[in-house]
Amino acid sequence: MTIAGCSGETPSTATGPATPGSTTDQAIPDARSDARLSLANNGGRVRYDGAVDSEASQQRVVDALVAAFGDAATGQVDVDPTVRPPDWLDGLPAFAEAFTMPGAAVTFDGDTIELSGQVPREERARLLALAEDLFPDHVYTGLLQGTADGGNTPAALAQLPAGADGPALVDALNTVTIAFEAGSARIAPGSLDTIGRIADAIKASAGDTRLLLTGGGDGDENLARQRAEALKVQLILNGISPALIDTAGGTGTGPTRFSLAP
Repeated sequence: MTIAGCSGETPSTATGPATPGSTTDQAIPDARSDARLSLANNGGRVRYDGAVDSEASQQRVVDALVAAFGDAATGQVDVDPTVRPPDWLDGLPAFAEAFTMPGAAVTFDGDTIELSGQVPREERARLLALAEDLFPDHVYTGLLQGTADGGNTPAALAQLPAGADGPALVDALNTVTIAFEAGSARIAPGSLDTIGRIADAIKASAGDTRLLLTGGGDGDENLARQRAEALKVQLILNGISPALIDTAGGTGTGPTRFSLAP
């Protein structure tokens, strides 16, 4: 277990009169960002990183992770006095104890909790119920969002018969839109559950259908390729063989599209 902190400059403690414009009347910087903690469970080894407001909060985070994972947890929690106090700290020990799924990742960012990676739906439901109990005023996104709203399978995928051939699979997949954050290759959290359902459809199709993902990037071919690669990574996390997916960058403005690999 390793921890690291960065607390910035020590505020002035001078008691004499301050010179106008000096730093002595600016002892504590205004909080301007949310406390953050990310956990990634890689085969039972948990990697963490984040930033909190004080050394006391830092120690509480580390104590919770040591109690839950012991020497299997490594990472860094920085101390930044411009960060708001974490409102997820009280519930962290119990949540960490339940975070046992290899391939899963969770991020606490202010009042938002995002679950990603490879998490079976029954485990999502268990984590969502726990999060609702421990963090009742938070927003649940990513795979938790797919669980919270029922995670309905898109109609075309639900109607796709088991053993569907490649062309039928591609037609169904292209009815589903994967959203990305604006100007970024980061998949929008609300699309993570949909990607899991896309993976289920690919697994149920006939044979080893090889697919080409052509990314959409608003005319930016490099961004388009990055988006296709990001989607491929998520499909791999959901159990699809990397050998079945090729990627390319498109030059148009449309969404990422599936086609049969040449």
